[in-house]
Amino acid sequence: MKLKWFILPLLVCLSLPIQAQEATPKYSIDVTGAGLKPIPALPNWGGTNAAGDKVTATNYNIELNGKPLAFIMGEFHFQRYPQSEWEDAIIEIKAGGINTISSYLFWNMIEPFPNQFNFEGRNDFRAFIELCKKHNMRLIPRIGPFVNAEVMLGGLPPWLFGMPYAERSNDPEYLAVVKRLYGKLAEQMKGLYWQEGGPIFYVQLENELTQAP
Repeated sequence: MKLKWFILPLLVCLSLPIQAQEATPKYSIDVTGAGLKPIPALPNWGGTNAAGDKVTATNYNIELNGKPLAFIMGEFHFQRYPQSEWEDAIIEIKAGGINTISSYLFWNMIEPFPNQFNFEGRNDFRAFIELCKKHNMRLIPRIGPFVNAEVMLGGLPPWLFGMPYAERSNDPEYLAVVKRLYGKLAEQMKGLYWQEGGPIFYVQLENELTQAP
């Protein structure tokens, strides 16, 4: 008698998962439909270089001459290395199968004192761009002003914190010094954008604005 009462609850318990599984709704997805077809996106974005190569965008990809463009990207912070080592580093990066270099720029090294800019030695941004062009490597400069690259103050120059305005904000005075920085960097990049035959494919502004102080 005891054995019968033991078996009955066991059978009830075993049947519960089966019943729940049968009640689970079933869905079907059609992966052959026209909804997956790439369509043009960002109509005002892209351009054509002097060689006639055209960059466009779809809802899926950035495309070069109508074909998806793969960015196989490696990070190289050129300011951390002597200028004499840059070319070897680019060659080695390319040999590893990388076709695009991205690099932060450290504002605190470029403008160590207010309105005193240094683009020599490790800071020779234009020389680095030209080396990327020489070795047919796309370049994506990540020019800050803040860069989350394990560098003091995110690359913001210390003198910035002695000023009567809030850094990394919409404070007009802060934006004015950032605009000054961007203007100097634009001078270094002039004539070296992809549309002009250079390696600069696009430029990243700021870095993790809501994730770091």
